[in-house]
Amino acid sequence: MALNAYRHDYSGDPVQDEIEGSRDSFKFSGIQASLKKTLQPTTNDQLGLALLGLIKYDSVDNMSGESVKAWEFEGKLIVQKSALDGRLQWLNNFQLKAETARADGEREYAVTTRIRTGVNALNANWHIGLEDFWDFEVLKPDGDEWEFDHWDLLAGLAIGYINQQWSTRFTLMPQIVGSDERDSSKTGRHLADHEKVNAKLVISYRL
Repeated sequence: MALNAYRHDYSGDPVQDEIEGSRDSFKFSGIQASLKKTLQPTTNDQLGLALLGLIKYDSVDNMSGESVKAWEFEGKLIVQKSALDGRLQWLNNFQLKAETARADGEREYAVTTRIRTGVNALNANWHIGLEDFWDFEVLKPDGDEWEFDHWDLLAGLAIGYINQQWSTRFTLMPQIVGSDERDSSKTGRHLADHEKVNAKLVISYRL
């Protein structure tokens, strides 16, 4: 279970004809719940397999900061392989996400597929590695047909620490390439749904 809040600080020219104006705000947005089931633990001899399901409600658009009523449903297959007695880990997430959002009387639907992979080297309580993710999204505006929205690829560094109670994880992933929404056939960077550089810090405590 988690509570969500968003901090927005932007101004200037429209971002790829999608995000306009300026905003400086911090708002509580909503709540999410997830459930994970391990199907097969990872060892040096076999792949680890797990399933994760998530449901999320947001009252704030995570990119623009505008008020919305949004639901997200996500399913994920997690595949993991260990080597060198667990000191080297290869992790893969295969994700399918469905979203619906209502704003200004109009509703939009979106479906996203995402593949995330990474290699981590473990040393006692620390791990460091490389990660990347690629996603592809199609959407259906209110009253229109399904259409391509964007694709992008981010890759970068991951570092973390874990003990019996606490765990921290920091990732820093620049956007390498993506589709420019001003011309869906143009390759550049997609900045309407993903940042130039994605930085994330997660701190967890086990009860």
